Amino acid sequence: MGNAVATLPPTDGPGPQCSIAHTENGWLLVIRDEECSVMQVFSSLTSARHATDRMQDFFEDMRERGTRRPSV
Repeated sequence: MGNAVATLPPTDGPGPQCSIAHTENGWLLVIRDEECSVMQVFSSLTSARHATDRMQDFFEDMRERGTRRPSV
């Protein structure tokens, strides 16, 4: 993997950690937290950056679903 050009959030804290790195196959977006991770390759850096917002929303939704009690 290439050097990361973006890492979010910039400091350690709650929420998923995100990085974007250039590879021979394109721009690799990696988002992970303590429970899961997602990796996806994009053809452009711009596309990878735009996807970070969607993926951050996805992680937030999954966290909320995990904390909800099932209805009986």
